Amino acid sequence: MNVYKKAAGLLAAAGAVIVSLLATAAPAQAYGSELNAMYESVDTSTCPCTLYDQIDNTYFAKDSGGLAVKAQLWTRNGDVAKVEFHPYDQKLWIYDAANDGDTVYVTLYTARKGWSAIYYAPGTSKDVDKNVIDFSSWLNEGEDVLVRISDNSDGTDVIATAWGRA
Repeated sequence: MNVYKKAAGLLAAAGAVIVSLLATAAPAQAYGSELNAMYESVDTSTCPCTLYDQIDNTYFAKDSGGLAVKAQLWTRNGDVAKVEFHPYDQKLWIYDAANDGDTVYVTLYTARKGWSAIYYAPGTSKDVDKNVIDFSSWLNEGEDVLVRISDNSDGTDVIATAWGRA
């Protein structure tokens, strides 16, 4: 009889733990250490060129003296995001490919202007969300630009940085 009481008590405790976990499930958290990043810098003087990926591939136009940036971010579950800086038209492309309630946040930095505002892709139910920001009035041709990708909206949890050139 004592064994049955212990088993019933263990089952009740396990059930309570499961119920409490389900009842307090939080929204998606930041990716943290689970996020992997790979980036490439491309001399666009030798483009046009295409870099392949699982989201939608990347095409960089020829821009003499330009340095493009492409960053891919993923977890063990697959692609999460992609960030691109295109020197030809001075645009920043941010993709969210996870539909997990989280995103990446991107800022640009130049010695002349300092930090830009923080940009991100909208979170919708689409398979891939994207936000394209035009920096042609903010950047000068040939200006070096630092692309900073963060895991939080205040930009303090930096995932990756890479230099490009407009």
